[in-house]
Amino acid sequence: MRGDETIVTALGPDEWQNAFESACRYALCSLPWTINRMDYRGENQYAMRVENIITGKLAEAVTRTFLIKKGLTVVPGAGQTPYWLADHYDLKIHTANGPEEWDVKTLHLRHLEETTPPDWEQAPALIPDRHRHDQWCRRLLCHDGDSRVRRYLFAFVLQKPVHVTWPAAATEAFRELMAGRERLERQDDFILRMLHDVQCRLRAPVWRLYLTAVAGPDEWQYFRPVPRETVFLQGALRTRIQNRGCLTRVLPSLSHVLDQL
Repeated sequence: MRGDETIVTALGPDEWQNAFESACRYALCSLPWTINRMDYRGENQYAMRVENIITGKLAEAVTRTFLIKKGLTVVPGAGQTPYWLADHYDLKIHTANGPEEWDVKTLHLRHLEETTPPDWEQAPALIPDRHRHDQWCRRLLCHDGDSRVRRYLFAFVLQKPVHVTWPAAATEAFRELMAGRERLERQDDFILRMLHDVQCRLRAPVWRLYLTAVAGPDEWQYFRPVPRETVFLQGALRTRIQNRGCLTRVLPSLSHVLDQL
């Protein structure tokens, strides 16, 4: 892809608020079952985990809306599971060649301003590869029997959309939840009451998502091991876990892929 093929998209005010409220609810309810993939430590670990979950769900919502406005059929609710189970995939898209399962991989580029975006051709396309059951190892597997292919869309944000305040009382409440986690299925209202001290606040009324490249079966050959603590874009991104990855410039852009569907 070329840097000028990067797509910048956002939601309207009403869509944005609805997506934010839904993402916050999902993040708090699902947290007892969510792994600490980034290995966060310290007092702020829960706030950072919730922020990441919300960012991912918002990126999914923004991408879904963009694809629908482009005329694609995105199957409502496909891939989603109850909050106590891992989602199968993010989006299911009907194409002329059959349904496809897509996952949106969203990375936060730090210390960059909207007015000075990075060289998108040097941005990394990363897929977690920590163990033999991680996302890289599942790249060839489709969950639904009628799906023909699985793809990954690589998206970036220059600022996190939400700030989460997680007080000490919430940590104690969360420990209680974890102690009785097996009884929390379908108890979302109870979980939210237990975590009522947690505050989720939007950082800005508009949040832009940068959609870059897409990878599928034809592109896996370009991916190589990327160890933790690898630095990209002059320090705008430092990996925290083992990934497989490549630069977006060797992959087809989202615009190109959509033209082929």
